Amino acid sequence: MFRSILSRPFWQSQGKSRTWAMAFRRGFGQVVAERTGGREEGLDKEGSQGYNNAAMIDNNVMSDARNPLSRDYLLNFDEDPKALHEKAAELTRRKLLRAAMECFAESGFQAASIREIARRAGLTMGAVYHHFSGKKGLLMKLNRFRQEKSNRLLSEALASEEDFFEGLREALERQFHFLAVDPLLRGITREYMSMALVDADFKAMHSQADREFEEIVVPEIKRQYPHMKKRRRDLLVQMLFVSFEGLLTALVVDSPVVSRPENIVNGVVNAFRREFEKSENK
Repeated sequence: MFRSILSRPFWQSQGKSRTWAMAFRRGFGQVVAERTGGREEGLDKEGSQGYNNAAMIDNNVMSDARNPLSRDYLLNFDEDPKALHEKAAELTRRKLLRAAMECFAESGFQAASIREIARRAGLTMGAVYHHFSGKKGLLMKLNRFRQEKSNRLLSEALASEEDFFEGLREALERQFHFLAVDPLLRGITREYMSMALVDADFKAMHSQADREFEEIVVPEIKRQYPHMKKRRRDLLVQMLFVSFEGLLTALVVDSPVVSRPENIVNGVVNAFRREFEKSENK
């Protein structure tokens, strides 16, 4: 049935271009294969190949809200061929990112191979280089997802609390929770931190994370501690960032220091509260 509907003569009879028809066939083949596990009899060869090339990300990533790559995605067949192509490319990138997450978490960045990442994604090695330039590009993109998620957690927590340090406490607790329950996220965080010690591009990403942290917390600190001197405030913000990163590092390397993370979080938050209040009153 699908062969007859999607055949070339049908589309020519409707006055549609072959380019549009092929884009539709690939997109439609993707959905059919997704719904039937690729077992639909009569699915034409090109439609089946279109499904494989589109590389729909697996259901675990699509449905797991803890995963930094999670996002609902649906092809819209009212769009033009270029838009369909771009969405198919995005789905391919997501599948590669998922495979890279698994490989980096299991083997580490240095030991993971492009060949294994491509194999898990069901794609060619050329697809990895086309979309990400290589392993480094994959890890940098994954870390950017991680950092954006961390920034959202911090912003939302601070916005939900009138007291700055209660918001900070909530942000730390949520960050610890997500890392504790998601081994892939822990793996990406660990590999990024290792690379930031030796690679200039990852060091630059760490500096960017520092700036973004300041952009989020400084307005809240000014609101609650309006009389604090700028020099003192800047120093305390830097100390906060270093403490925040240090706690995350201890968690991802399974340090015994964080066997009771709630106690560590409370201790850090209370210590900084006292220091901020003392600085405000000087």
